[in-house]
Amino acid sequence: MDGILHKQGQSEQRQAVGNDACSRCLPGPTLASLLQVGQTSCPDHTALLCADQSFSFAELDRQSWQVFHFLRSQGLSRGDRVVVTAKKSWELVPIAVGIWRLGAIYVPLDAEYPVDRLRAVLTSIEPAFGFLTRSVMANHLSELSPIPHAALEAHVWSQEPQTGVCEGQANADDIAYIIHTSGSTGTPKGVAMSHRAIQAYFEGHNAHFNFGPGSVCLNNAPFHFDVSIQDVFLPLAFGAKVCLTPATPFPDLILDLMEKNRVTHLIIVASLLMMITENEETLLSRDFSELRVVMTGAELCKPSVLDFWRSLHPQMKVINGYGPTEVNSISLVYELAGHGRGRESAYPIGKPLKSVHAVLLDEQAVRIDQPGRDGELVLGGAQLMDGYWRNVEANKHAFINVDGQRYYRTGDICQLDANGDFVFVGRKDKEVKINGRRINIAEIEGRLIGTTGVKHAFASLLRHGDASHIVCSICMEAGINTDVLHAQVMTVLRRSFPAYMMPSFFGYFDHVAFGTTGKIKVSEQVSQLHAAIARDWQPVYRHSVDGFVVHRKQEALDHAE
Repeated sequence: MDGILHKQGQSEQRQAVGNDACSRCLPGPTLASLLQVGQTSCPDHTALLCADQSFSFAELDRQSWQVFHFLRSQGLSRGDRVVVTAKKSWELVPIAVGIWRLGAIYVPLDAEYPVDRLRAVLTSIEPAFGFLTRSVMANHLSELSPIPHAALEAHVWSQEPQTGVCEGQANADDIAYIIHTSGSTGTPKGVAMSHRAIQAYFEGHNAHFNFGPGSVCLNNAPFHFDVSIQDVFLPLAFGAKVCLTPATPFPDLILDLMEKNRVTHLIIVASLLMMITENEETLLSRDFSELRVVMTGAELCKPSVLDFWRSLHPQMKVINGYGPTEVNSISLVYELAGHGRGRESAYPIGKPLKSVHAVLLDEQAVRIDQPGRDGELVLGGAQLMDGYWRNVEANKHAFINVDGQRYYRTGDICQLDANGDFVFVGRKDKEVKINGRRINIAEIEGRLIGTTGVKHAFASLLRHGDASHIVCSICMEAGINTDVLHAQVMTVLRRSFPAYMMPSFFGYFDHVAFGTTGKIKVSEQVSQLHAAIARDWQPVYRHSVDGFVVHRKQEALDHAE
């Protein structure tokens, strides 16, 4: 496992949270016990809903034991990697638990990986077995890696024993899963997370969620995305029911499932939450009376969207969450208070979970404690990953020592506000220099996202000749006139920023492309606008190019002609 760094302070005692038995941490030291709360307290209760199928905790438990015995019969043992193509399927739950019972490592992969990306991952992982979605990857696997594999839906494990004992198969410090992130180099990096770190995360997260028997969580994330850990495995660990959405969760389908299944907990990335909230009047006609918690994150969310869900009924808890895959996805949370509307800037990302340490560092790596000062957010504590799998170079750059403890460098620039909450300012890699002035273009995105009529906003740097220009890609809400919206945008930006921070081009469009995780394909959207502007660099104020309506800030460009 060369390239994995080991955490300090692993003897740190875990503390239980909540007032009832199902609010504490898992009853065992590893995720092998993930189904034990439900199996002990409510074995016949429905644990998992998938389309027209339902499975009790007892049924999932039996299936996971069969997977355990099947993998052992294939010669697998503690520490072996098991690749699972992550197309949405109920089978993934017992497969993952069976892997953990064996002490092996669960490695979910995007079923749509192109062959070169797949080759890079398999070379690094060196899996011992693969569960594959039928006809996906199987044709490539024999030429890329001669590992045994089975079709996910074939249930080749179904004739194995349904019970067993797995004590001693793994310990809390062993790696439980490896989930891959994109990485700035284009080569996926495998985030290796221990059982102990996941347990700490479950405990810290559930202090805010209060999952237990009777809770119903809607899963929206695909299984190769880290959010699936929190919207599938976290609620199951505390005896809650999980309802799986299809691979492509359309807004109306999400809302139908929420209403039909009396969902109590909704965990959803910001882009999807904004999509399902487009028609507030229609939402008010639906019955969401059981809904108690809505949490979003991963991207900036319009404050008006969060305000809407907070106003649905007095018991509603709305959480703006933040966290990288490297620190178990959710590390900081901000709970909205009151029922106000009309906020113009994005909400804070809040305070760290009890299992996370959060620190701001300046450019000299000196700690920042004063409100209002920019610094890089670094995260440590029990939720921290062991490291990137077999990636020594990436691990060298990922961590920094603060007060004798290991912290992950997020690359995110934040501030502390007067209440001690962290406020997201932008990405460190979104800082640009134009005419000698440093500008974090994510500040512009954060200001635009609160503008009426703006659904999504992305700022980027466009180079033309010897000059650099800030460009804004803006997705409009339905029924908005482009000229009217542009006037509003200019008013907001001029009120917020000096002239040198004003964008030179604004491209308006009415839809965005989404990736397999539900996140927006920002780079695709930005590159399309850049190409459109470059092809038609005209000294006019307004023109249409390749489906975009482009507004040009004339006064900022005169010197560049």
